[in-house]
Amino acid sequence: MNGKGRLKLDKTALFSLLIGVGIFLFNSTLRNQISQSIIMSFNIPVYIAFLFFLPKSSGITKVSRRFVSRGVLTWLILLLIMFLSMMYSGSVRFTFIISIAIPVIIGFIELKDSNDIIRIFSIWTRILNFILLIVAIGGIIDLISGYSVTKFFTEFYHTEAILQMRIDEPNRIISVLGHPLFASEIGLIGCICNYIDIVSLKTTKHQIFGFAISIVVIALCGSKIAFVLALFLMLMLNLENRKIRNFLLLIIIIYIMYSIGLFDVVIERFANGIKSGDLTTGRNVRLLELYGAGTLDFKFFVGHGRELNEHFIFALEYPALRLAYRYGIFYTICLFGVIFAYPLIIILRRKQLFLFWALLCLIIDVNTFSGLTSTGDGMLLFNIMLFLFMNLSKKIYYEAYSKK
Repeated sequence: MNGKGRLKLDKTALFSLLIGVGIFLFNSTLRNQISQSIIMSFNIPVYIAFLFFLPKSSGITKVSRRFVSRGVLTWLILLLIMFLSMMYSGSVRFTFIISIAIPVIIGFIELKDSNDIIRIFSIWTRILNFILLIVAIGGIIDLISGYSVTKFFTEFYHTEAILQMRIDEPNRIISVLGHPLFASEIGLIGCICNYIDIVSLKTTKHQIFGFAISIVVIALCGSKIAFVLALFLMLMLNLENRKIRNFLLLIIIIYIMYSIGLFDVVIERFANGIKSGDLTTGRNVRLLELYGAGTLDFKFFVGHGRELNEHFIFALEYPALRLAYRYGIFYTICLFGVIFAYPLIIILRRKQLFLFWALLCLIIDVNTFSGLTSTGDGMLLFNIMLFLFMNLSKKIYYEAYSKK
C-alpha cells in the first residue's frame, strides 16, 4: 500500500491504530474515570501495540544492535537514578515510574525495516487529522451553542484540573481529548506531522487542510506558545516547500477562520498577558515568590518526596523545575540530555533541518506545562513522537546516503 491508497488492515496498520486509540480515545483522563488503580497508569492499547504489533523484518544491522543495546542501558540507568532518588527521599511512587520513566524506552526503539516507518507515519497522520477535525467541529459548535460541548465534556471527565480551568478561563474549550493543554499539544503535533508530510514525505492528501485545522484547534484551546510555534512552522513551511499556492491557500483558510472568531480565545489570552505584564499566566510570579521566601530548594542528586501543595504545583509548572525538585538536578540533566539534546544533535548532524525545527517546536511546547511530569500520557506521547522522528530521520538519511 502506498501512503495515498486505501488502508490495508495488517500488522503495521493495527500498530498505528492501537496507538491512536490509546492516545485519543483511552487517554489518561478517561482511564482515571474508569478506575484509580495502578494498572490504569498504563496506556494499555499503546503498550500492546509496541509489544505485539511493532513491525519487524529479518535482518538487523550492527549499528542497530549497538543503538538498541545502548538505549536499553541508558534507560535502565535513568530508571535506577529515579528509583534511588525516590527511595532516599522516602517516597517511592510507582505511578510516576510508570508515567515518566517507562515511556522513555519507546524513544529508543528502532525499526528493523525502515520502510515501515513511512506507513506508520501516514496512518498516524490520518488518524490525527480526523481527531483534530472532530475537535475543531466541536469547538465551532461550542461557539454557536454557548459552550454546550465544553459543558458536556467537563461533566463527563469531571477532574479537578478541568473544573478549575472552567472557572479560571471559561472560554477555552474542553473536548474529547480532555484538558485544553493536552488538546493544544495534539494540535501542535498535527501541525508538525502535516508539516513533515508536506515538506518531505507526501504520504497523505489534504495536508494543508490538516495543518489549518490543527491551528484552529490550538486557537480554540487558547495555548499561546503552541499558537506561536504553529505560526513559526507555517513560516518554515513556506521557506521549505516554496509553493506559493499552498501558502496562499493556508493564509486564506486561516483568515476566514479568524474572521468568524475562531481565534478570539487565543488573541484575548495574549492581550490579557500583555496587559498584566506576565504572559506565563502567573507561573513566573509564583515561582519568584517561593524562591524569594526561601521555601524552594533544589538538591543535586536527590529530590523531595513530599506532596506538592497548590503553590508549588503552580510555581513548578515547568517540567525541568518539577523534575529537579522531585528527583534531583542530576536526574533531570540526564533525562533531558537523552530525550531532548541527543535526538536534536543526531538530526542536526544529518542536516535534516525540517525535522530539526519540527522536533525543536515540540520540545519547546512540552517544556511550558507539566504534562511530561504528570501521571498522564504526556511523557508517553512525547516518546511516541520521538520514535517517529528518529526512525524517519534514519530512513531519510540512509535513502540519501544510498543515492550518493
